[in-house]
Amino acid sequence: MTGPGSGAAPAQPVPLDLDLEIAGHALRLTAGAAAGAAVGPALCHLAARPSPGADPRDATPWRCWESAAPHPLWRGDAPGPGRLDRTGLVVTRPDPPVVEAFDTVAGLELWGAPGALAGGDVRAHPASTALAAWLATRDVQVLHAAAVAYDGRAALVLGPGGTGKSTTALACLHDGADYLGDDLTAIEIAPTPTVHALYATAKLTPDADRALSLHAWPTLGETPKGKRVVAVADADALARRARVEALVFLDPPAAQVAGPRRLPRRAVVRALAPTALKAGLGAGSLAQWLTAAATLAREVPAWAITPSWDLVALARAVRVAVERSTTEHG
Repeated sequence: MTGPGSGAAPAQPVPLDLDLEIAGHALRLTAGAAAGAAVGPALCHLAARPSPGADPRDATPWRCWESAAPHPLWRGDAPGPGRLDRTGLVVTRPDPPVVEAFDTVAGLELWGAPGALAGGDVRAHPASTALAAWLATRDVQVLHAAAVAYDGRAALVLGPGGTGKSTTALACLHDGADYLGDDLTAIEIAPTPTVHALYATAKLTPDADRALSLHAWPTLGETPKGKRVVAVADADALARRARVEALVFLDPPAAQVAGPRRLPRRAVVRALAPTALKAGLGAGSLAQWLTAAATLAREVPAWAITPSWDLVALARAVRVAVERSTTEHG
């Protein structure tokens, strides 16, 4: 038996080799030891056994590694997104150097200089822009939105950065909802709007961390904006997908929770604008995003909620929005 003070050496990172599935599409993730320790907590909930008779070559390869040798696509003098070909994308970030890329032939890559993949943003959402580009080629859009589900009926929680998407999603988790993501989720429009989980992580401001009492959740890192990145500890509450039943837009915080209040359709596409983050970076096209946004506005009831730190009331308002939407759908 080992434990604190037993003198046992801590477990050493090991390479990671996983079959992943997102929105019905297969990825084959291979990662070196350091990279596997960095990306594993965010992605392991997406592990899936290949279908019987499936050809392994049908899975898109995704390679993650750290190395002192620069990546061939590293552009330290011009960080940000860039095109590889008609559908390929590369994103480079400095200090420390990180490269994520999607190529229609080579698949996905995530590289960092030594220690770079331990950064909070990378560990919260590994290769999120490259992953969004890959999914866009399969008619799946990555939206800047949180999502939770009650009994398989999902609410997309929407609003600009800083409005409380993470806090709202985790408040709903405490209320018994299933968790699909706090900041980035994948949307499939046909045959019916469906949200798919991407990352089993959350990013918490110090105020949200205190209010939610999540100090025991494993810390993965800290973002440049001072948010603590945590792994969602309640594995039983992690959902893979759910039908989108309601759109919930967060107004600026107020003293008391107000809502849900029905939004007219003419206001919904405009309110969806902050979800286009990845399309704006070139991961898919704005035309694809507009099609998804128009479909959501047309087919899914939308509600506005003014949140506060009364997290019980906040979660209740989201649940009520889902229930009222279900009644409208019959």
